[in-house]
Amino acid sequence: MNSLFTLIKADLVNSYKLNGLKDPKNRTKAIGMAAIAFLVVAVCFLYIGGASLIISDVLLQMQLLEVLLVFTFALPLFMLFFMDVYKMPSILFSFSDYDMLMSLPIKDTTVLAAKIIKLMLNGYLWQFLMGFPIFLVYCIKTPQLNILTIVLYVLLFLVIPFLPMSIGSFVGLIVARISAKMRSKNVVIIIGSFVLLVLIMGISFSVQNLADKEALVDAVSKISGIESSFFLFKMYVDSVARFNIVSLLLFLAIFVLPFILFIYLFGKSFKKINSSMMETKAKHNIKNIKYNMDSPVIAIFKKELRAYTHCTIYIVNTFFGMVMLFVASIALLVSDFDFNSVFSEFSELGFNPADFKMVAIALFFGFCIMMSSTTASSISLEGKNLWIIKSLPVKPETIFMGKMMLGLAVTLPIGIISSFLVYIGIGLNFFEWFVIFILVIAYGFLSSVLGLFMNLLFPKIEFKSPTEVVKQSASVGLTILAGMLLAVLPMIISPIVNVNVNLFILLVSGVYALLTYMIWFFVKTKGVKKFQKL
Repeated sequence: MNSLFTLIKADLVNSYKLNGLKDPKNRTKAIGMAAIAFLVVAVCFLYIGGASLIISDVLLQMQLLEVLLVFTFALPLFMLFFMDVYKMPSILFSFSDYDMLMSLPIKDTTVLAAKIIKLMLNGYLWQFLMGFPIFLVYCIKTPQLNILTIVLYVLLFLVIPFLPMSIGSFVGLIVARISAKMRSKNVVIIIGSFVLLVLIMGISFSVQNLADKEALVDAVSKISGIESSFFLFKMYVDSVARFNIVSLLLFLAIFVLPFILFIYLFGKSFKKINSSMMETKAKHNIKNIKYNMDSPVIAIFKKELRAYTHCTIYIVNTFFGMVMLFVASIALLVSDFDFNSVFSEFSELGFNPADFKMVAIALFFGFCIMMSSTTASSISLEGKNLWIIKSLPVKPETIFMGKMMLGLAVTLPIGIISSFLVYIGIGLNFFEWFVIFILVIAYGFLSSVLGLFMNLLFPKIEFKSPTEVVKQSASVGLTILAGMLLAVLPMIISPIVNVNVNLFILLVSGVYALLTYMIWFFVKTKGVKKFQKL
């Protein structure tokens, strides 16, 4: 038991960086990060609770308050299932500290138990964040609250993570085996990260629509039959609200028995599965080697691209803006929602609907592209190997250009494709599309050179994990902040300036091009000196 407790404690301390509280030098930073995490949790809690409170009034009038219990159960369940499938390959299969843990004088089952308990604690946290606010609103709004309802909720709260974990372990095993055989092993994790972020974004936008009373009533009428749509939903409501003992026992059996079977089967083959998945088999294929000659810029670009595709956090943090742009552009194309009618409503506020449409499109493209700068951390990510790239027989400007090419490869292709999708989806004319196309090019180059500029001013060469550079460095934060300002400011000015909006956006693109050249001139001169001193 002491070994199990020690493993759980060490895992949680390392996962959540709690050891920073013991170090006086990092204590302030650790407290600050903990305060930010607490603030984010509080905002999410209030956000979900507030949305539930809004919808509860309509549900109460329609005598459908028990629908809240369905969401109390359904939202955490589906989120837990997705998170377990996403996390299983890195927590239970081929985890990074496998060799170290297997060398310790402790049982394999103890290691497995520590990993499972960590997953369960994460599951309880997600349930508390997503399900408890809804249940709290149900308790406040229900006319007659029974103490047994709370007891049964707590009981089912404890067992709900079991089924997603059992199913997730099976799916996660398949995912881990597939990714282990792929050349780029983190591709499944990258795809999963983007799917999760898009899912969260979609849920966020859906919740924001609850502010519209008519849309809320219409949504409630559509979900009125949700309880009978899935047998687990009905079982949960019957158990918690109607105290049906048969439904309660069936629910517990469905969630607990697969978990016991999972523990039994996986516990017997835990070491064997992980050992086989971490084997590396040599291949003896004899092939003629072909050498390709590339220019120095292309060679550095390829080197940057390889490093980019092998760092999950780097891709997720810099590519999500483009994923968001692409998904939104497809939504415009396939959705039957009349966006032009939305833009026409702004005529009542004194805005020209066509002008406002162009400003909104330009703002969204600028926002997504400017938050997708890969160069803001590309020099810092060289880390201790920076001397290697500095010793290459090429000029620093060539290195900079290679790194900027990666940034352009990330932003421009999707940006241009998305402009075509928006052109078709909203019904722009050719000149309006051309204006957006020019703006995309201007934003792409500005994003790349601005990130490089910031990274030269605020490098972070010493780090323990790429996450520190990609998510917490000053250069990344300042690049995103400056990029947001550059994207938003001209669009705020546009209604004030009495100029055709298309010409104004072209003028902004020209200003951005000039700004890009000025920053690049600084990078080629003083930036080279800063790079050589690193």
